[in-house]
Amino acid sequence: MTSGRRARGSRLAGVLAAAALLGAGASAYESDQYSNRLVDLPDSIEVLDARVNDALAEVAAEWRGPEERWQFARKVYWKLGGLHWVDHIERWAMDSDQVAKLPQRKHDSIFSGAPMHVTRVNWFFGVGPTLRLAGSFVGSDKLGHFFSQGIKYYASHLLGWGDDHVLGRGRFNERWLFGQLTTSVYSNADLVANYEGYRFYRSLYEEGIVPGKGPIVAFRDGRAEILRP
Repeated sequence: MTSGRRARGSRLAGVLAAAALLGAGASAYESDQYSNRLVDLPDSIEVLDARVNDALAEVAAEWRGPEERWQFARKVYWKLGGLHWVDHIERWAMDSDQVAKLPQRKHDSIFSGAPMHVTRVNWFFGVGPTLRLAGSFVGSDKLGHFFSQGIKYYASHLLGWGDDHVLGRGRFNERWLFGQLTTSVYSNADLVANYEGYRFYRSLYEEGIVPGKGPIVAFRDGRAEILRP
């Protein structure tokens, strides 16, 4: 085997191993967008956008070396996701005064009164906070799905999986550890967040993932440059 083939094989093995490891980082509780749906909640999309842009700028400023798309994506993931029950950006949104949340008590929700064998994880931990993003109520767990599940989809893409295979894996996971098995809820919204996270990681480098927009990152002379927010 040539050195070039060994290097490519090593990178693919690293992607595969990391994809398995990254499986540990995902939220497994639900939220409640119904109980307080008439509350006039400020939109936090600009605050969250700024947080993500800051993370991208930090990763780019620290980058030294050739173009390594997977490694750069992993560094973004470690800034915003991570191997935690609650991802970094999700925890930040939950705790930050800059991000408005519905006045939701963890154990006073649409799940209240349901037995433990039905609500499962929610029976112990309650529901997660709800934010308003781009005009819609969104559970804070969707931030975790976006960054932590999205990168697993992206890792599968780099291994050569087609989108149908990638999405099928997402549906399988939603039935098991990251969804129905632990919360009794099969959430299409979780799957949408996973897929949009996957598109985010691809949009770091590919043109047209966001229609009409180019890639976010370029590599030049051993450095990384942010081309657009």
